[in-house]
Amino acid sequence: MLKSDVFDMWANEYDNEVKLTDEKEDFPFAGYKIIMDTIYYTVMKKSPATVLDIGIGTGTLALRLLLTYQNRKSKKHINKRL
Repeated sequence: MLKSDVFDMWANEYDNEVKLTDEKEDFPFAGYKIIMDTIYYTVMKKSPATVLDIGIGTGTLALRLLLTYQNRKSKKHINKRL
């Protein structure tokens, strides 16, 4: 069984390893971007959307959703002022 500190050390390189193995279509992250994009666009089709992120990753998808939401909210605020 792996100790938790192994996962803590991997966390620093996790996003980079995901990207590299996905680009190479290699195990264990082949298809990762397609899956994340599918989830992202599915959530973005719903308005308003409620998301519960229970993943154990680094929060990349949650951050992407948050930034998109904040951007949309800012644009609506600007359009109301014009």
